[in-house]
Amino acid sequence: MSTNKHPPPPNYSNNSRLHQTQNPRFQNRQTFEAVIMISFLDFPGELRNRIYRFCLVLENPVMVKRHRKKHEELQVVPKDATSQLLSVCKRVYGEAMPILYSENEFLFWYPDCIPDFQRIIAEKSVACVSKIGIGGLRRACPDELHDSLLESFPALRKVRFTFHRMLFEEETRPSSISELQTGTIISSGSNWMKPDSCGDPHISPDLADWVFARRDLEMTMSIHIGQDNYEDGATYVDIRTDHYRIVPIPSTSPPNSSQIGENYDLEFIKSESDLTD
Repeated sequence: MSTNKHPPPPNYSNNSRLHQTQNPRFQNRQTFEAVIMISFLDFPGELRNRIYRFCLVLENPVMVKRHRKKHEELQVVPKDATSQLLSVCKRVYGEAMPILYSENEFLFWYPDCIPDFQRIIAEKSVACVSKIGIGGLRRACPDELHDSLLESFPALRKVRFTFHRMLFEEETRPSSISELQTGTIISSGSNWMKPDSCGDPHISPDLADWVFARRDLEMTMSIHIGQDNYEDGATYVDIRTDHYRIVPIPSTSPPNSSQIGENYDLEFIKSESDLTD
């Protein structure tokens, strides 16, 4: 009978830490644990701001409108998960909120949506809004759109009025304006746009004067042009959108010298076709 003894089993209790640290799987786990412990707030501020802009700054205006029923609440569109980023914590809210409200355009479908919108988002957010649009306008700006509504946005830098104009059945339907260069002042005799106080898009002289008194405020007008298409069963067809900058007539000009009969002129920016193939 052999007297050789089997070697004792390794002392795992003493060598377990050494064994684990030499194990590649354990090393990978350590690396993974170190990575997942990095907080979003540990990123550099410049990188966090880029992430905020990627999530919160939209190419198209943020629509603010009411439902069709009179007593339903105000609705902000789009209404998705990106805005929930502001609910993560106070620090994220403090960093992201100014970007959300200062770098997006908020398009109010009717002027009476503005007070409710301001009440919902609170004073600090209102103070960041720099670009707004007023939509749903058929002809002249309604009486409820006055300078006090615009004054309630202290950081306002751009205001855009969006009108809808219906062409008569016999009017031509050019899908764009190719003969105009950017910067051209249009005239009342132009065949693509005849703004006047009787029907076509215009803003009140008082509102225009208020805007012009603020040299850091840019005012533009977008006109969505459409026509009823009776050939396809009386359907409405979007044809094009024309964009203008509203500019004051020179102070040295005689009264009523505007090309369109107002206290401002329309400077052509661009025209975009809305027709689809």
